[in-house]
Amino acid sequence: MPLTSGDYIAASYGTYSVVKPLCEGGMGRIFLGNSSLGEKVIIKEPRFVGDGDDPIRLEKLKVEAQILSKINHKNVVRFIDSRDEGTIFYLVLEFVPGRSMKDTYWKKPAGEDETKQYILTLLNILQYIHKMNVIHRDIKPHNILMPSDIVLLDFGSAKHGYTQLLSFGHTIVGTPGWSAPEQFSGLVTPRCDIFSVGATMFFLLTGHPPNRYFKFDARGAYDGVQSPRKVNPRVSKEMAKVVLTAMDPDASNRFQIADEMKNEIMGRRIARGGPPCIFCKGKKYPVTKTLKIGRSPQCDVYIEDPQLYVSRGHAEIYIEGGKYWIEDVGSRNGTFVHEKGRFQRITKRELRANDLVALCYSPQKGPYITLSFSLSA
Repeated sequence: MPLTSGDYIAASYGTYSVVKPLCEGGMGRIFLGNSSLGEKVIIKEPRFVGDGDDPIRLEKLKVEAQILSKINHKNVVRFIDSRDEGTIFYLVLEFVPGRSMKDTYWKKPAGEDETKQYILTLLNILQYIHKMNVIHRDIKPHNILMPSDIVLLDFGSAKHGYTQLLSFGHTIVGTPGWSAPEQFSGLVTPRCDIFSVGATMFFLLTGHPPNRYFKFDARGAYDGVQSPRKVNPRVSKEMAKVVLTAMDPDASNRFQIADEMKNEIMGRRIARGGPPCIFCKGKKYPVTKTLKIGRSPQCDVYIEDPQLYVSRGHAEIYIEGGKYWIEDVGSRNGTFVHEKGRFQRITKRELRANDLVALCYSPQKGPYITLSFSLSA
């Protein structure tokens, strides 16, 4: 039965009382509660249709609990507890006071210094979660609370390696207007979160959602966003450029990792024209020698992977005949390159500008870890 005010929940680490309902969204019902120690908490349960179970909504909440239980970051809502009895599931989170970023800045643009502060904090969160191989997939002002600093919510749409909404199959996860265009064709990489942070930055600078200012090509596909300066002339050229780069329709033209976007915001111009490089789990690796990639700490690109999908020695990137190559070195779950709209398994292949590589891939679950290759740093 759905929760009601006055109910008690016995979860894994404590007992919680339901005080009152707060809201009901498309996927869940949210309540204010109290812990047995008197601490205010948020209690979430799946939103059921009629009297029957809804496995997708149930799974969404379980995914959120699984991911948040591994995260410890001051700007991410804190996991407290959960109760799992198959078709009965409750998630207990910290109570975060404050308005959402959407409600705070709707039609009331933030100042540029405020915007920089908030976006740099979001990018710090991205650095943290991308290192963990987590992609949020639904960053938007609606999911950001502002008690004093900002707190990112709602990891129910997140992808952690192969952990995601498996019941969705090929159903798309994300929010139109805030999520990257390739996300709606099922291609999800950390660069999708970069796009969403850019969209959030557009909102802060203008007070308006960016989709009102999208441009489309002759086929009706997303072709970029208008400059925020056309909406708010007080926006500097430098900040407008950051937004346009983050929201580029071509993911290879965006900032590849959060640190690149941070450097641009802070005015740390990085000279272009360096050696080719790969970007993996929020870090940049110049390709000036053979790079060994794998789960062994001795690898140049060390992939910490408790699930053991990545092999100890998985792949190598090297220079041969003046060209750059990637070779699978006998991994158990394969190395894949995205071309012609799908990931194809390779043994050895020349790396071309803007190639997207997956370490391990499942047609049902997508890429496990992705690497992007750039011919110039």
